[in-house]
Amino acid sequence: MSKKLLTGVVIGAAVGAAIGILFAPESGKDTRKKLAKKGTNLGDTLKEKINEFGDALQEKYEAIKADAKDVMEKGNV
Repeated sequence: MSKKLLTGVVIGAAVGAAIGILFAPESGKDTRKKLAKKGTNLGDTLKEKINEFGDALQEKYEAIKADAKDVMEKGNV
C-alpha cells in the first residue's frame, strides 16, 4: 500500500466523520457515542493497514536480502 493511499484513507475518514457530525440530528450524548465508536473503528482500520504495509515491507526486505546473498555467493565462486 502506498503512502499516498494511506494518507487519502485517513483524510477521507476524517472528512466523512466531520460532515456526519455537522448534519447529525441527534443529541450531543448520542453523537459523542457515535464518534467514539467511529474513532475506534478508524483506529482499528488504520492499525490493520499499517500492519499490512509493514508485512509487505518485510517481504520486500527478505527478497532483496536473498538476492544479495545469491549475488555474493556467485561472486565468491
